[in-house]
Amino acid sequence: MPVPSVLQDENGEILHTEQFGAHVHLITEDHSRVATKFKSVSHTTAATTTITSPPPGGAIVMTDMIVSGEKITAGVITIQFNDGSNQVPVTLSHVTDGPVNLASSLQGLCLGWKDAFIEMITSTMNQDATVTIWYYFVRDEKRVLSFADWDAERG
Repeated sequence: MPVPSVLQDENGEILHTEQFGAHVHLITEDHSRVATKFKSVSHTTAATTTITSPPPGGAIVMTDMIVSGEKITAGVITIQFNDGSNQVPVTLSHVTDGPVNLASSLQGLCLGWKDAFIEMITSTMNQDATVTIWYYFVRDEKRVLSFADWDAERG
C-alpha cells in the first residue's frame, strides 16, 4: 500500500507530492550538512583578519572550528563575531604556556547576529596561528536577529 508524502515550504505551499511504496525511502538532510563551506586564515604576526562575512542583512552559523598556534609569550588567538560596533568572542586561546590545538564541532550551531562577520585576532609579533571554520549563511528574516535581540537570547 503506497504512503502519500507531501513536501511543503514554510508557508505551506506544496512543493512536491510522492507516493512511497514498501521499498522506497524518504531521506532528508540537515541544511548545515548540505550548505556548509569552510575558510582558513593563518597569521605569523599580530593581526586582525576577517575570515568570512555574511551577505547584507544575513547572519553566519558556525558549525565547526579548528584553532592551532605555537607557544609564544603573551600570545592570544581570538575568534569572534564582530559587526563593526559589537564584538563577542567565540574562543580565546592563550598560548603563553603552551601551543593550542583545538577542534570543536559546535553541535549547537553557533549563530551570529545580523551583519556580524567572523574574525581572527592574534596578539603578538612572530605568532604562528591558523584557524579554519566551517559555516553557512542564514538569510531568513525570522532567524536573523539584531545584536540587541541576539544578545537578549543568550541568557
